[in-house]
Amino acid sequence: MKKQEKCISVKSLLKDAREAFEMVIQWGVVKDSYEWNQTVTRYLIEANSIIELVEVFDCGSVGGFGAGQMVEDYHTSLFDRWTWLCQKYHPKYKISRELIEYFERK
Repeated sequence: MKKQEKCISVKSLLKDAREAFEMVIQWGVVKDSYEWNQTVTRYLIEANSIIELVEVFDCGSVGGFGAGQMVEDYHTSLFDRWTWLCQKYHPKYKISRELIEYFERK
């Protein structure tokens, strides 16, 4: 019997990154504490790691250099990079208004 390979889908990875972003928002109510800094940093690192993994799969490099990704802005935020990957690999996915408003550039 042939051994089946296990793999994680891009959609699943992008969902995990979304959950990390949601944890950043959830911890937003505890701002200005040591725990807040540590926890938010941990979840942003988690989201960054997942997004970089998907970017390497997508185009072989990290940082938002996929074909068509760097149309307007050279300095794309982590959230922008995740949004672009969601649109590419899961076009029917609706990103919540809460996420967009929290991470939009001010």
